[in-house]
Amino acid sequence: MKYTEQNKGRFQIKTFEYPTIAEFVTALESTNYNKFFSSPWKRQSNAMDDFEYHHTHTYEEALSLLRSGWSPAAEKLAQAVSPKKMDSVTTTRSTPTYDVIGAVPSVPRYLQGLPTAMINRRTVPVKQKTIVLTKSISYSSCWKTHEMLNEGIKVLQLIKRIEAQWIRVKLNVIISTTQGGEVLNCKVTIKKPEERIQISKLAFPIAHPAMLRRLYLRWMEVNPKMTSDFSGSYGHPCATNEYLAPGEYYLPERIDNIDEWCSKNLK
Repeated sequence: MKYTEQNKGRFQIKTFEYPTIAEFVTALESTNYNKFFSSPWKRQSNAMDDFEYHHTHTYEEALSLLRSGWSPAAEKLAQAVSPKKMDSVTTTRSTPTYDVIGAVPSVPRYLQGLPTAMINRRTVPVKQKTIVLTKSISYSSCWKTHEMLNEGIKVLQLIKRIEAQWIRVKLNVIISTTQGGEVLNCKVTIKKPEERIQISKLAFPIAHPAMLRRLYLRWMEVNPKMTSDFSGSYGHPCATNEYLAPGEYYLPERIDNIDEWCSKNLK
């Protein structure tokens, strides 16, 4: 985990970056509750009411979905992204070379008496550009499950379109909240550049309400760097685009148009 802290105006910004889902889970499971959430009745991560809001019954159920995948939604996402098998990205290229052996002769080189008069083909790796997409899932309490699912579909469609252009994608999700001049950012890498799209793995963190409304709340409850009291409302969602690293592409909570995004950013 990488932790950075900076001051910007009256805000103290604390950013936690987890390179894998496994490290994020470890932080949730191995850290004690901080002083603001020491009383169990203040903790909302394991609230038992309002299934529609959390779309899970318990924190443990949400954690299990993150680890094993959100299968019902994964099927819907797969159908929405492509009715056929997902395209793979080619990482090698066949290049013709002159050799002492090969399938096709080079007549000019043969007449010159050159030993490398045969044309062979060799497979060479193709260097691919990599970009980083950071998707904000700082949804307010009024967002519905189907709205989050629709935004998840857009993210997968965007990645598929980008990788079809020989560009590899690293995907993060980021959640940001503020209270009393303190900003807490939680960024988790859910897809590395060398990985292909695994919808069952990505469905929960980019589209399920419990990623925000259970797991992120638990992350706040055990956050060791918290200095403001977030226990009343867990703070207020705030924009995260200004807290990203140089070169990262920010995807807001609501993506208006994929075609416009691509035409603007993929040149």
